[in-house]
Amino acid sequence: MQPFENWIQLLGLCINLPMSEPQCRPLWEGVVYVSAGLALLITAWLVWKWQSGNGRPGPATKPDQAKRQTAAGSEQKKYDDRDPEKLMEDVTDPHLREKIRRELEQRRLQNMRAR
Repeated sequence: MQPFENWIQLLGLCINLPMSEPQCRPLWEGVVYVSAGLALLITAWLVWKWQSGNGRPGPATKPDQAKRQTAAGSEQKKYDDRDPEKLMEDVTDPHLREKIRRELEQRRLQNMRAR
């Protein structure tokens, strides 16, 4: 308990004196070293966190990406077949569905004439 009380007394004395005072030099050197060490640890931790989450796919994310690509591929296949019925599966309004069907038929006929 005595060293702690001595440190408190030295702190009280050195707060009122300039930093260049010879009695206060050990206290302020300790404060500077501890502060520099903490800053170095925090900087190292921030760099480590930045590097680990830098958007580079790691082993844990590769299976997730493959699943997403497969799901997107199967969804895209649904619309790549060029079948009007498959294109209109999501349309719920019958009037809109008929209008789309007529437009697709007109385009198909125009494409046949252009060839």
